[in-house]
Amino acid sequence: MLEDREIDGILSDLLEFYGYDFNYYARDSLKRRLCRIYRLEKFPSAEAFRNKIRMESNYLETLIDRITVNVTEMFRDPDFFRELRENVLPSFASFDKINVWHAGCSSGEEVYSLAILLHEADLLERTQITATDINRIVLRKARAANYSKNLLPIFAQNYYKAGGKQDFAQYCNESENGATIKEFIRNKVGFAAHNLANDNMIGTFHLIVCRNVVIYFDRKLREKVFELFDSSTIPGSFIALGSKETIGAAANLKHKFEQQGREKIWKKT
Repeated sequence: MLEDREIDGILSDLLEFYGYDFNYYARDSLKRRLCRIYRLEKFPSAEAFRNKIRMESNYLETLIDRITVNVTEMFRDPDFFRELRENVLPSFASFDKINVWHAGCSSGEEVYSLAILLHEADLLERTQITATDINRIVLRKARAANYSKNLLPIFAQNYYKAGGKQDFAQYCNESENGATIKEFIRNKVGFAAHNLANDNMIGTFHLIVCRNVVIYFDRKLREKVFELFDSSTIPGSFIALGSKETIGAAANLKHKFEQQGREKIWKKT
């Protein structure tokens, strides 16, 4: 078990050597993950753990992958995607160009789900989707867009629950190596590394999707992230969060956004 002062030392190393600031992540969750890594890798001491971080820069990707949470699937929470389909995307029908930011995109399943919705709304050709994550390992998986064929029945079921009426199989190429999202969907998504805790705005967007990410941040970092989203949107833009998240965490922004329907989607006024 790592002591709090040892956790502080590890976080200090990550910030000093690599610029990753985890000091405002939910402390209990972060401590559990670091202790699990410490136990599984059988470090003889906290100092040995810190030395590996400081001396082996190629270990950073593995560590970030284990610290961050990457639970996802296509059309996860179908009611959310149905709400996007029926009550958000139609707002963009008259737009010549649509900019979307999917922050915390993990291995890409949900961002490709959004791209499919845009395609079925005849909006994809006018849309550029920017998908970001702090975790470079999952970003490589997202770019490859290759998923286990065993997951396809779950993906398809979620798709139909989200209001899909096409044959879901048309969006994938199946082979013995898995199922790969088709190129006409993949080509509309640009992936990049971005750290919500440290990095600045990357553009102006009509829709920002950031689901099940800020729940792992403390209040101060949540407020910082919401201010970033505020500066990255214009009146009429939408921000979509996870089921246990709320933009009300940033009191100074509540008057700027109105929640739309039952899902955690806000429109900027």
